[in-house]
Amino acid sequence: MAQLLLLSVQITRNQNVRLIHVWAATAFSPFERACHGIVEDTVQGWKSIHELWADQQENQKLGSQLVVARARIQELSEKAAEAERLRALLDFKSQLSYQSLAAEVIASSPGVGSTVVSINRGEDSGITSDLPVVTPEGVVGKIVAVYPHTAQVLLITDPLCGVGCMLG
Repeated sequence: MAQLLLLSVQITRNQNVRLIHVWAATAFSPFERACHGIVEDTVQGWKSIHELWADQQENQKLGSQLVVARARIQELSEKAAEAERLRALLDFKSQLSYQSLAAEVIASSPGVGSTVVSINRGEDSGITSDLPVVTPEGVVGKIVAVYPHTAQVLLITDPLCGVGCMLG
């Protein structure tokens, strides 16, 4: 066996390659290809894991940007709606033949059938009891209590509330 090995070291094939090299390459080639495949698959696996992690990080970043953008859109929509309401109130105020004062609802009484709201105008703005509260859509109630900086409005939806009017 040793002689055969020594002889294979000395014998060369037609391409000047020794027989021992051919045998070694033939014997170890499947192991080498398997190891190479395992290494390549491992490298590709790690690259895929890294790409997934990077994509997940970018997805989270985009998700937070989307939340911020949606909040900004909501804020701008609310401002646009407020501008439309203010424009309608300005048009309404210019059509009135009597003096009026704009006010904003700042609170309402608790409960499902709430019939009292508070506005941000009071005695300091010249508000008195029993004044009507109107919007461009019509009468909404009357002032029932006046405080220094706020007033309470009894809404027309209250069963005890009534509005006097003249029919034309």
